[in-house]
Amino acid sequence: MRFVLLTLILMPLITLNGCSVPSQTGTLWFGVHILSPEDATFRAARELGATWVIYPVLWRDIEPYPGHYAWPGLDLTVQAAEYYGLRLAVRVDHPPSWASGGEGNTPPRDPELYAEFVGKLAQRYAGRIKAYIIWNEPNLAQEWGGKAPDPESYVALLRAAYSRIKEADPQALVVSAGLASTNERSHQAMDDRLYLRRMYEAGAREFFDALGAHPYGFAYPPDDPRGSHQGLNMARLEELREIMVAFGDADKKVWVTEFGWTTEGYGEWTWAEVTEEVQARYLTQAVAMAAQKWPWVELMAVWNLMAGEEQPPAYRGFNLLRPDGSPKPAYKALQSLTRHALYLRREPPPPYPDTITILAPDQTVHLGDSEYPYPWEPLHLGQNPSPIWEGAFYVQRPCKGRWLLSLELFQSNEPGNFIAINGHRVTKPYLPVESWEGKWVVVDIEVPAEILREGRNRITISITKRPPPWQHGDLVWDDIQFRNVMLKRIRSARLWEVFSLLRPRGQFQLKSFQHLRERLSCELG
Repeated sequence: MRFVLLTLILMPLITLNGCSVPSQTGTLWFGVHILSPEDATFRAARELGATWVIYPVLWRDIEPYPGHYAWPGLDLTVQAAEYYGLRLAVRVDHPPSWASGGEGNTPPRDPELYAEFVGKLAQRYAGRIKAYIIWNEPNLAQEWGGKAPDPESYVALLRAAYSRIKEADPQALVVSAGLASTNERSHQAMDDRLYLRRMYEAGAREFFDALGAHPYGFAYPPDDPRGSHQGLNMARLEELREIMVAFGDADKKVWVTEFGWTTEGYGEWTWAEVTEEVQARYLTQAVAMAAQKWPWVELMAVWNLMAGEEQPPAYRGFNLLRPDGSPKPAYKALQSLTRHALYLRREPPPPYPDTITILAPDQTVHLGDSEYPYPWEPLHLGQNPSPIWEGAFYVQRPCKGRWLLSLELFQSNEPGNFIAINGHRVTKPYLPVESWEGKWVVVDIEVPAEILREGRNRITISITKRPPPWQHGDLVWDDIQFRNVMLKRIRSARLWEVFSLLRPRGQFQLKSFQHLRERLSCELG
């Protein structure tokens, strides 16, 4: 009887797992800018049908002081893109003041400082970040530290960055900065066509793989004729392409790293406002037009998925989602397009890894209330006391196999320090107590698959207070350090182990027939 039941369960699963989904071999990538690394943002990008996401990496947030790197936030962003099967491109700008000598988006004093930083990015995320966009709209003074646009200085930055990125990750793409469409020639802005010519004259051709472009439509439809409205329309892109060809760069592709229409005019730009319905129509028409008319365009990336209420109208009006997360007509229209347009290019993502880095080996967290010299790091987040660390990670198919949490631990001396995943303690009853010798030890903890979730998971490491006799003044908490926190799928469950879920006479140990079927589907998938 058990054999019959298992056969009934397994047959449709085996049939389903024998199917394959063909990839779509169009010519045009579709992408979207994201401004937030939240899980809901990545999920919305995937459900939109985007293949690429472009995310701004602010150098000042990663390296606030020379040689001191705060990687965890970007580590999680890269992991999220991988989990959702999205190709990640990053735009790198906004240096720290120690590198630029200024505020805002001021170029570094020495291009090699920028090159060193992007080189570290490419080394750390080799094969994971697929493309690097070098700066944003440098033909505007407001994006060049308030200084007059300087194409030759930008090319020096591009040259230095290209060399370091390719040295660290030869497969990564280097994309030149998208230029703002403008006819102005002043201290505040330089005509993008003139700027591009001067870039080529300064030798830029050898130092980028694709030309970045920002051909906004302003208030006009995508097919607005070339030259109309003073050339401020999408057809501007054709003029940039002609400059590329004139300088012998016809073999390179163009990446439209920003385009869009705003539904919320602001200041002197109220004339560019369109309705939500018009925004939807123009965006879908623009993607279709690029595929049909511009074979040299390889990527069309909408600006932007969603900017929150804290963002200026200059960002919010271009949203595909409203601040509350509900879709505008443009989101639904693009979603329909990505599902049906055969000219769009799609490739299946690589397999998601079975070993997941939660906290990298080069990132040490110190919890407690005491500042000690090396090998101790400063207290977590600069807070005193700092009794808890919170992290996140992504898991695919947690029900498949068994899981082991591994970490390196330094001087956990008090009973009561513990780890929890999604609110469930995984240390029983607490982290092992170590000696006072000040040595790093490796701790392995088996994690029940039942407490893991598909997608984003939350992990916390908490410390306890010292016993009252050992508390002195402000020294109340135990002090510990940890690093190299990883979750590993150590093996898949054997089929007979799943069969053991059945009791004699067909009784299930699991809650229901459906539960068993779901478990088998996960194990066999």
